[in-house]
Amino acid sequence: SFKLLATEKIEAQAELRREFNLLPKENLTRITRIRMARGQPLAYVYSYVRSRFADRISPKSLLKLPLSSAIETAFDIKITDVRHRVGAKLADDEVSAHLEIPPGSPVLFVERNYLCKKELVLRTVGFYRSDLFRYELKLKRGGR
Repeated sequence: SFKLLATEKIEAQAELRREFNLLPKENLTRITRIRMARGQPLAYVYSYVRSRFADRISPKSLLKLPLSSAIETAFDIKITDVRHRVGAKLADDEVSAHLEIPPGSPVLFVERNYLCKKELVLRTVGFYRSDLFRYELKLKRGGR
């Protein structure tokens, strides 16, 4: 589940304008949520979506669904690609307060771009508690 902290229309900075390929008067909506797991805050996440899309997403779905699923459902589209970047950071005062961890604690920093046929429809920036979230890859070597 999710706790919805804020939904606000923002004037996108140059990088976001370019990546979303926004029209001159088009804006983004930033949705700030906390992803919960077993009653504890797991992740503090900012999501950026075109305002015309955000206006049509039901508030109820923001409490129950990953935003990518809510967008797919609301607009009958399929996310075709996800670009996923992972790194490590230390929690600042804001992140630590929302995740209920001490300031300076290690967090997993995850940026995701969700695309539908090469068009960016959603960007998320999340801070995940390292004591509750683990990222694992399994690699398999080919023959010889």
